Amino acid sequence: MRTDRFRLTRVVVALCLLLAAGAAPAADLAVSNVQVARRAFATLFDVSYDLQTVDDLPVTIKLLLSSDGGLTFPLACTNVVGDVGDGVLPGLARHIVWDAVADAPGLDGQVIRLRVEADDHRGDPVPPPGFVHVPAGTFAMGSPVGEPGRYTNETLHTVTLTRGIFISQFEVTAQRWYEVMGGTPSTAQAPMNYVAWDNAVSYCNALSVLEGLTPAYTIGAGTNNVTWNQAADGYRLPTEAEWEYACRAGTVLAFHNDTNCLSSDTEANYRGNTLQLTGCALGVFRNARLAVGSFPANAWGLHDMHGNILEWVWDTYRTDYQNLGAVDPVCDTGVTGYRVFRGGRWNIDARYCRSAYRYFYYPGDSVANFGLRPVRWAGAEPQAVAAP
Repeated sequence: MRTDRFRLTRVVVALCLLLAAGAAPAADLAVSNVQVARRAFATLFDVSYDLQTVDDLPVTIKLLLSSDGGLTFPLACTNVVGDVGDGVLPGLARHIVWDAVADAPGLDGQVIRLRVEADDHRGDPVPPPGFVHVPAGTFAMGSPVGEPGRYTNETLHTVTLTRGIFISQFEVTAQRWYEVMGGTPSTAQAPMNYVAWDNAVSYCNALSVLEGLTPAYTIGAGTNNVTWNQAADGYRLPTEAEWEYACRAGTVLAFHNDTNCLSSDTEANYRGNTLQLTGCALGVFRNARLAVGSFPANAWGLHDMHGNILEWVWDTYRTDYQNLGAVDPVCDTGVTGYRVFRGGRWNIDARYCRSAYRYFYYPGDSVANFGLRPVRWAGAEPQAVAAP
């Protein structure tokens, strides 16, 4: 597609304020006078708005995109410059430049809606040490047909998560495992491995008890005999949807760097010396787990979401996960009995480390590649107030 022919039939704007839960929309945080204009003979759009904040403090600004008339805003525009992102100060005629063809090449000729969102983070839940807050939200789960390395069990579909979570910044280390579970002392900072799914849920319960929280799981005799009490405030495994949402951190391409390539030299620990994805460079293969946090975090502060070790999630595996529903999907039972893991590992190719990649294993088996990353509910969420 030639970029000089790119067109959007109409751009509609909206504004959104994120306020503390239970608070009424107040004049102390306000986005107003939102305007959009396309530059002549270009795919760039100028978005202007006025911003008022509490005590003139900086806020976070996002530009969100909807192609369904404003029912959902699943895409955060990433090809933007100007008064957007963290640290935006109040003032008149704040300015964002958006490259539409880079963010939305598939929307040529469609009507879209843009939303300017301001968040001053008042009322955000405070995560425990070593965890980050991932707010509720909507995202595109799975992979598009043209994504390099894609499998057919990654059907692209829109998912909304209505509750935020606290998620560990790192995979559980060997040291932390033994602090919680006992056994042979260890100071190793590599992720704990040989963790069966059954052992992973036991770890979550033990961590909950250690911190005075209500365990999330009732564990019966045998293997794969676990009930999740969703009302509990204790630690647990993320659902498959929660894991991918946290991994993507607002991105839509194969990896959370928002490209279809992942460097094993500087971005993740995986087998980078062979069978790279099309157009991607070869890299190093270390053939070992590395200390957690050896590579930069994603945009939400999570390390090693690609590679290093596979991470168990709660869900039972099914190929048609797009049929679980669009809101808070979870698969508790299934004919296979297998449980899902995500994220790739140190001794596998980049294809198997993609944000959308999903596989499964028997929950009672422990293999050198298996680890975990716990989460728990974050509590009350800031409420969004929007106006067209």
